[in-house]
Amino acid sequence: MPESEYVLPAPTSVPDLVALAESTEEALSILRPWCTVTKHYKSKALVSIQIQALSYVEAIDFSITAAQDGYTIADEVLDFAEDISVGKNTPEKELQEYLQGMLQLAQRGEENAKLAWTRFREVRNTVERVRLIPLWVSEYNWNLNWSSTQLVREAKEERIQENKKLFAFLRGRLGHLEENIAVLERFSKAISLYMAWWNELNMTHGAITSRTTKINYSSLRNEAVVKSWRTLKTAYVDYTNKIKAIQDVDPTFASQLEMPCNDEPERGAGVSVAVKNEPKKKKRHAFKRFWS
Repeated sequence: MPESEYVLPAPTSVPDLVALAESTEEALSILRPWCTVTKHYKSKALVSIQIQALSYVEAIDFSITAAQDGYTIADEVLDFAEDISVGKNTPEKELQEYLQGMLQLAQRGEENAKLAWTRFREVRNTVERVRLIPLWVSEYNWNLNWSSTQLVREAKEERIQENKKLFAFLRGRLGHLEENIAVLERFSKAISLYMAWWNELNMTHGAITSRTTKINYSSLRNEAVVKSWRTLKTAYVDYTNKIKAIQDVDPTFASQLEMPCNDEPERGAGVSVAVKNEPKKKKRHAFKRFWS
């Protein structure tokens, strides 16, 4: 079977990682109250809303992972370009395997960006549906006169007071969420543009359909192309520093979200693309530490 050829592309643009980092910070500040909510309150409404908030945080994690992959690709491309420029005597088979691994990484990055965008795609409608979840629990409407004993009556009165507190708590949190829908929409727009950048980079479409595909990397001998990869890496370094700063401002919150979301229902297996020899994760974290 004759080999097909895939020409390794050069980045024609740099994604707006400043907007992505800033909107990430803003979105996390809005979602934080739901992710750190006290377990003192128990209600189906609270659990439903918290699950949705954690879903958004997990989507942000997907975007961070996609950016990490983008950084790694830029870094490895530059290392590869340096190796071939100094004439390292590396067997062609090894070079092709290295590039195949890089393209797999690009595929994962694009998939993670899509996953993040999908979660935030209809954020306004989702928040509106969340707002309509009944906050009153049925016990609030108990008829106190039905009680045949003072002990039961007092227990029901105490439960009603707890329900009032829960209602006030949820109403306040939901009000804050509604007032800041635009913040979540800004992140949605930023991740949408980032996903479009991955698509424009075109490192995944049809590139790794077969191991018989030969990757043409001659473009990396062009200094202008290498310079474009350096510019891209610089943008990712700036993004990385911003995300680190976000986590360092409140390490307690970051560590809480770094723990597995055990109270959350399973949503599926996650990303299916294996990158090099990376071990499979048993469970995704809601907010992983970014390059400690």
